[in-house]
Amino acid sequence: MDLRNRPRRPHPQHRWRRGTDTGVSGVSGVSGVPVTGVPVARVPRTPASGSRPPSPRPLPPSVARVADRTRLSAELLAALLDVQERTRASLDDIELADALADRLLARHRDRLRLATSP
Repeated sequence: MDLRNRPRRPHPQHRWRRGTDTGVSGVSGVSGVPVTGVPVARVPRTPASGSRPPSPRPLPPSVARVADRTRLSAELLAALLDVQERTRASLDDIELADALADRLLARHRDRLRLATSP
């Protein structure tokens, strides 16, 4: 068979294939119930022997603030969905979590400023 006429098959490691991102092949992305129950091989990445991973540099303050706000927003969104026993977030939920994160961090900054002022 000519290479041009050969049918295309997805590579087994592509994440867009159903179930490969859950760690078990044949797992439905919606219910999480294994269809075949065959584990997908995952090889942990380790640095080469003798080499050390690069030391993490601290983030600039502005980037650290954005990262903290994003983490807090994600935690608030997860808590909101957990309390309401839902698995999908709407745009309103995401905007509410972002607004709450902004407000909580602003209040925290205000408390720190008042505690350090004479």
